[in-house]
Amino acid sequence: MTLSSLLRTVRRPALAPLWALLLGLLVVVPFLGSPGLWEPQEMKVADDALARADQAKGTTPPVKKPPPNAGCPKEARGDDGPRTLTPRLAAWGASTFGSAEGDMRLPVAAMGVLCLLAIFGLGSRLAGPRAGLIAAAIGASFPLLVLQSRQLTSDIGTAAGASLLVYGLVAASRPAKWPWAIPDLLLSAIAVALGGLLAFWGGGAFLGLLPALAAVGMAASGVVALGALARLVGQVPLHLLARTEWGRPWTIGRVRPYRDAAGLRGHDAATAVVALLARLAVAVVLIVLFVQIYDVHNPVPNSRQILGKSIVPRDCWSQALGGLWRFDDDLRSTYDSMFEHAGFGMFPWGALAPVALLGLSLGLVGDDRRYAGRITLAWAALAWLTGTIFERKVGFAIYAGFPACAVAIAIWLDSVLARRAAIEAAGPDAGADAARALRMESRLAGMWALLGMIVLGKDLQGFPEKLTSLLVGADQIKVTLA
Repeated sequence: MTLSSLLRTVRRPALAPLWALLLGLLVVVPFLGSPGLWEPQEMKVADDALARADQAKGTTPPVKKPPPNAGCPKEARGDDGPRTLTPRLAAWGASTFGSAEGDMRLPVAAMGVLCLLAIFGLGSRLAGPRAGLIAAAIGASFPLLVLQSRQLTSDIGTAAGASLLVYGLVAASRPAKWPWAIPDLLLSAIAVALGGLLAFWGGGAFLGLLPALAAVGMAASGVVALGALARLVGQVPLHLLARTEWGRPWTIGRVRPYRDAAGLRGHDAATAVVALLARLAVAVVLIVLFVQIYDVHNPVPNSRQILGKSIVPRDCWSQALGGLWRFDDDLRSTYDSMFEHAGFGMFPWGALAPVALLGLSLGLVGDDRRYAGRITLAWAALAWLTGTIFERKVGFAIYAGFPACAVAIAIWLDSVLARRAAIEAAGPDAGADAARALRMESRLAGMWALLGMIVLGKDLQGFPEKLTSLLVGADQIKVTLA
């Protein structure tokens, strides 16, 4: 086999998922038990995991806990609720593989590989296999992904679950052609179900489910699907009347085939339906969170009021939230704390994230990339918003929107490469304005990257412990292991 034929084989789109899997395994898995960037708070997680593994094997008696307050619990009633995924994975690794640190980290590393595969899949669905591979490579270089995949103080399950959830919904909105549509939709359903479970167990309904569902719901108009559904429902009585002799004259010229009545075609129909379902799911999540977090009382000073009633936090453990919602904000957490995670955790690619997110959503690299831009921009922004609110009202949180930034940067770079190839194919005299604009975009991206490196380099020189302690704070949310 010659080198050219080998390169053609490697570049086959069908092999792209394999390269993404190998990349994740090579970056995340090797030397899990070896010394490296070590966070001291991992010791507590490891001790709890070993204790739970011993209890599961029956070598130690279970710890007796006081019975929870049935009406208003102040802590989690078990270890199977939201925000317990990482401790459960560590305990499962200890009971299945062994008591070494590498054994406990192996299931967590699997979540990191799964997150990279979901990033690749989402990039491929939105812009093709090349964009998917670029997204996987960018994600594999994020310290926020690599550190979380190799440490026990991580929240990688939230990012992995949200990525799978978004991938499944996007894949369902853009199904393959017949006869591959059925297995494709089945794979999408599996991704949505698995992603929803991982996102809920990893981050709860507020951090895990809400940003991903809302991003897909905001990316397309669910009103379009409602209008199509109304037109379809309106055709049902006309079709029934057309089957009767006395009603046939009244329906002449009014009956249309169901496939034409909706007024939607191809991806537009599927995208609108998926967006509508995502918005309905968001409404359900918000209602459940509101019922579990707030109570409605008679007017109380310094409280929010609607229609003469005060909306006051219950000060009880929310099973959907995975924590206690404070009455007052935690002033130690500022609204820019999530930017520290984004800056340190996505270095050096994070400098390109604003350019990519805005460029895609505004259609600066083509109108066919607007949908991808709307999804990634909404996802990244909502992950920042929910994480910031969670830190002020509940406890520590880790930014889980970095997969959206990886996908956006990859699609933006893929569009730049495609435009450069088109300009070169057109000849040296054609597309002078486009070539000049492309050079300006490259200089703008370089400026962002240079400024980001300078600022981040100064910060690392001033307080290098920020990098190794990127995931500190998970102990601020009390999780009781059985």
